[in-house]
Amino acid sequence: MEAAWQAGKAVFLSGPSGVGKTRLMLEFARSKGPFLLLEGRPSDSGIPYAFHTRALRQALALLEGAKLSPWVRQEISRLVPELAEASPPPITSIEGKLRLLEAITEVIRQLARAGVAIVAADDLQFVTDTASLEVSVYAMARVLPERLGYPIIAFRSEELSPSIRETILQQVERGLAVLIELKPLTQEGLGALIQKLSGSEARLFNQRLYRATGGNPLFALEVLKELFASGNLRVEEGVWSTPYDEATQDYRELPLPKSVQAAVNRRVDRLGGAVRRLLEAASLAEEGFSLEELAGATALSEWEELEAAELAQQAGLLRQNPDGLGFTHDLLRRAMSEGLSPSRRKVLHHKLAETLIRLNGPPTQIAEHLEQARQLKKAVPWRLKAAEAAQAIYANREALEQYSKALADGVEGLQAFEVHAARAELYQLLDEQKDWKEELQVLAEGAQALKDPVLRARVALAWARFEQHGGRYDRALSQLEPLLQNPALPEALRAQAYFESAQALLTLGQGAKAQEWLQQALRLEPSPLSPLAAEAHLILSDQAVGQGDLPTGQHHAREALAAFEAGGNRRGQGMALRNLGRAVGIGGDTTGAIGILGQALKEAEAAGDVVLQRHILLNLFKFEFETGALEAALHHLERGRTLFENHPDPLQEGIFLNNLSVLQRMRGEFGQALETLQAALALAERSRIAQGRARRRMSLVEYYLDLGRAEEALPLLREAQALIEGAELDELRAWLQAQYARREVFIAQPEAALARLEPLLAGTFTDPHDGARAAWTAGLAWLTLGQAQRALEAVQRFEVPPNPPFQARALAVQLEASAQLKSDISELLREAEALLATQTVPLLESLELYRAMALAAHPAQARKYHQAAAPLHRMIAQSLEGFPEFWTGFLQRYGLGGKL
Repeated sequence: MEAAWQAGKAVFLSGPSGVGKTRLMLEFARSKGPFLLLEGRPSDSGIPYAFHTRALRQALALLEGAKLSPWVRQEISRLVPELAEASPPPITSIEGKLRLLEAITEVIRQLARAGVAIVAADDLQFVTDTASLEVSVYAMARVLPERLGYPIIAFRSEELSPSIRETILQQVERGLAVLIELKPLTQEGLGALIQKLSGSEARLFNQRLYRATGGNPLFALEVLKELFASGNLRVEEGVWSTPYDEATQDYRELPLPKSVQAAVNRRVDRLGGAVRRLLEAASLAEEGFSLEELAGATALSEWEELEAAELAQQAGLLRQNPDGLGFTHDLLRRAMSEGLSPSRRKVLHHKLAETLIRLNGPPTQIAEHLEQARQLKKAVPWRLKAAEAAQAIYANREALEQYSKALADGVEGLQAFEVHAARAELYQLLDEQKDWKEELQVLAEGAQALKDPVLRARVALAWARFEQHGGRYDRALSQLEPLLQNPALPEALRAQAYFESAQALLTLGQGAKAQEWLQQALRLEPSPLSPLAAEAHLILSDQAVGQGDLPTGQHHAREALAAFEAGGNRRGQGMALRNLGRAVGIGGDTTGAIGILGQALKEAEAAGDVVLQRHILLNLFKFEFETGALEAALHHLERGRTLFENHPDPLQEGIFLNNLSVLQRMRGEFGQALETLQAALALAERSRIAQGRARRRMSLVEYYLDLGRAEEALPLLREAQALIEGAELDELRAWLQAQYARREVFIAQPEAALARLEPLLAGTFTDPHDGARAAWTAGLAWLTLGQAQRALEAVQRFEVPPNPPFQARALAVQLEASAQLKSDISELLREAEALLATQTVPLLESLELYRAMALAAHPAQARKYHQAAAPLHRMIAQSLEGFPEFWTGFLQRYGLGGKL
């Protein structure tokens, strides 16, 4: 243990009950300074986070005045309600669950920073609920590599959860921990202990003691205590003696108990009937009990109960814990519990349940006591309360277990229907389709038996969700169609049916019909501020912005925001603000968009939704980049990339890398930009999502064309086209055609480029960047054909968005066309110089603009522009030295040594 401590490793102590794990752990922990002792308890298994709730309270008591971050305080207030200034929002996503786990882990870090050298956890085998196991696995995985504080954890190996055991073995294999297995004493070892204690060899006594206890130190000590109390073991002048001659065979008649249970019972009997009644009731109560909880089960007066508790503590049977009384060892509790007759056990459970109900105790414990008292019908409402409490903190496995126990207790009729409906929703959340389907089948049978048309409609709605989840959208719609046509159903139920139908239609590409159904759902939904209304407005805002109807998009985003605010749904507020910010920004108010998206990010952080945070950061990057605020844009990218460390997502990480390559390109770091973009493409391939794969290829095409590699761009364009057409990615078609046309210009096929662009330019563009790209590409084609006037007309046909790279491209075409027409270019040159002075134009676009300025200007000005371009040329060329083919293409297109 000392070697592990010096190496900064965790220590795991494994062994059977009574072998000495706790004593060893505590002695070592005390030798190292302040420590926190946490204890698993048998009753923990039925309550989500019970172990960690108790641990948090102990930790906070040690930390005293230490200030917790607001987000940490808010999250752990779910388990320690007295910390809450206001009720935290419900956990509705896996990201919210991870935020809670990280908050608990942060408290452990705070302990280490406050000087708590060791966190000692005893009886980890009692921590069996899935929610607590997730915390343990997560915290160990996070804290051990950081080497902040050193845990010592003791457990009974044969009772340990397999998932925890696997985590422990992983930590040992990675060199972050050591596993020490303690075993019972051998017969020789026990003999040595007896000889040291007694002053004599006591050979036969040792054999009998070993056979009775198996070498378990606790069992052996309990037996010795019993022998001493009965007078069969005496101390005479410092040496143990017995009334038996060790040379005789009388040791076979030595009054050793047959089990530790008998030894414990004799000790208790000597303390009197009051102590026995107290300990019998306590053996069925949760560890950390109070005398008030036992009062109804002991038949003792308040003073008698207090005196009995004091006697039990003096005898070493009970001890005072921070949260109440408990047995000094679990074997003592088991010895008392297993000695109860069935009738006595039943009465005690009944009395304990009555008291807990009066004290507003945990529903799980109340239900367990009532079940043990064979009062199953009375236990049902408490099982349901326990399930609802578990769902509220996203402990879905525990909620399922509680619902199962409610069914086993005999819940029936409409109440049984609602239990199965809740279980179906939980299996949906857990994505366990086999169990989900089985629950739906039970639901259907229940609705049929109850002969209730509303219940049958609810089942149809549930089946539709199941079919939709499995990608069977036509089946989902067929389940929902009768509900849409049935005016006798409650309006709220029909609203849900329209909403589900709309989601299926959206996936099938029937956007117009989906929007119509969403509007119908909103008309039927009784409350404009309901969760369904919020989600419907959110989808409608997405659709409107995608179609370029920005005012409608903003309207629905604001309606969604109001509904989410009414429900206290901060994640929803973040999504609504994200949509609103996008609509405002695309409409041209980038400053306003950045402010709204900043608010959205705060809501997403408060909700603990990592995925939403990443989406918002991408939007912030877009608008900051378009305004030329490169450092702010880079900050958003770097912040977003840190969010992939614990929550990987190849598709979204690829988007961040793509944007990073754009920034690197902006700085003239073309070699790094190419490597980054290739990494982004590799991530997109891993994700197998068509949109990401197509976009990454289109971005690479930009690089190939910019750097003079038009032929190599063709295979990428064809691959992108296949993906766009196969997945019907209409939003990428304009970009694709413009890139095809640009390549055709570069390989001296301007007529083909113009023919390709003509239908594009005759239409409208959802994204103004698509229109500007097509316009200046057409301008390049007309210039190649020597038709400068047509080039000017093409560029001026669309308003250029406030995007410096696009503005530079358009100005370059205008300057070259005006020079060919011998028009006055002084105003255009001033505009170009002003744009370049903002230092927001990427290096390659700057180079392109300087080239056009030099062609259009008189010789003296042209030399000045050549001189200004030369360092940009060298910087780009140097960044491509590791990419010979691109270096050659760049020099062929832009000249050698900075000569344009």
